[in-house]
Amino acid sequence: MSRPNAKLTVADVVEIRGLIAAGASNLDLAPLYGVSVETIRRIRHGHRWRNLGEAPRTHCYHDHPYAEHSYLDPKGKRRCRACERLCASSRRPSREEYLAKHEGHELRTRTDGAVFCLSCWRGEAYVDEIAVERAVAGDPPEYLTVAERAEAIDRLLATGMSQLAAARRLKISGRTVQRRAAELRKAAA
Repeated sequence: MSRPNAKLTVADVVEIRGLIAAGASNLDLAPLYGVSVETIRRIRHGHRWRNLGEAPRTHCYHDHPYAEHSYLDPKGKRRCRACERLCASSRRPSREEYLAKHEGHELRTRTDGAVFCLSCWRGEAYVDEIAVERAVAGDPPEYLTVAERAEAIDRLLATGMSQLAAARRLKISGRTVQRRAAELRKAAA
């Protein structure tokens, strides 16, 4: 490997790796060799001088053979198709699993055909009873989900408290309480 403009020689890099193995820090090594701490970090993590004294890799980190599964991405980095498939399948549940998990929620379909749960996105499915109790007592937490806020409004209005007083106690807009009261009246009708 030829690097005519490099500050470090092959012998320097071998020595740096030995010092790293002995426990030297990046801050200690950088001034010794006249390079930046970032250069030492890249040597430590194998981003620079990675093929020095090593045989080329024949398998990925999950032991898939490169001969069968490798390809070069647009940046020229070698990738493993088997690992990419594993990552893609573990990221997203199937449509049926997603629908089963969000059964009874308000679902929407995007323009690309993907389904998402509007109820979870709004935070309607998450109610922390302690947060609701604090809000009803007049000490609301910094953040209430939509469901928690609606529950607190419902409890305050059920006690006969006015909408304006409920808004002040929860430290929210009076319009939010009016909207929730209208929803309750509509549901009761």
